[in-house]
Amino acid sequence: MSKRNVNWKKKAWDEFSRYIRLRDCLETTGTHDHGICITCGGQFEYKKLQCGHAIPGRGNSILLDDTLCAAQCIRCNIWLNGQHGIFALRIIDKYGREYYEQALIKARQPKPMKPFEWEAGYHKWKEKADGLMTI
Repeated sequence: MSKRNVNWKKKAWDEFSRYIRLRDCLETTGTHDHGICITCGGQFEYKKLQCGHAIPGRGNSILLDDTLCAAQCIRCNIWLNGQHGIFALRIIDKYGREYYEQALIKARQPKPMKPFEWEAGYHKWKEKADGLMTI
């Protein structure tokens, strides 16, 4: 596959998601293998966790914002549509109401991204995720 045909956005997302899940597993259980869902508090195997967003929409302006994402179980992230109310409270507890309100504004602002920007994001998040694997 030539470099031109690479889906850098998907690759960047995959590495970002891996980073978020590893980060949260390490923060919540101290292992790479299990983590706590930010919204229901259940403990799950790494492979059963997803990278959830506190703010729905996943626009490019916040898609790879690690302060607005956390490990979520499939039930909370998919079946319960992200549990955004609970997720918002967790973000407000951690960063404050003003931060969350600014993030809501940012989420509505379009941010066109070029392939080289996605490629840079891929390398950034891959390096961060790989670094967590050494802990």
